[in-house]
Amino acid sequence: GNRSVPNDMIWYNNFYVVKHTKCPAVLVENLFYDNKEDIKLLLDPKHREQIAEYIYMGICNTVLV
Repeated sequence: GNRSVPNDMIWYNNFYVVKHTKCPAVLVENLFYDNKEDIKLLLDPKHREQIAEYIYMGICNTVLV
């Protein structure tokens, strides 16, 4: 199913790692290590590749818009 977060659940903060960089930055969270289902996904190389692809597409869509 769709595991994306609804827009009303997204919040913005002044995280140090994002705020104090010399280039645009986004902090992303991908699954949780304390969830057995998520760990299964994280151990799957194909799923990790898919996560990387989604992050790449999100960056391209944001930067190139």
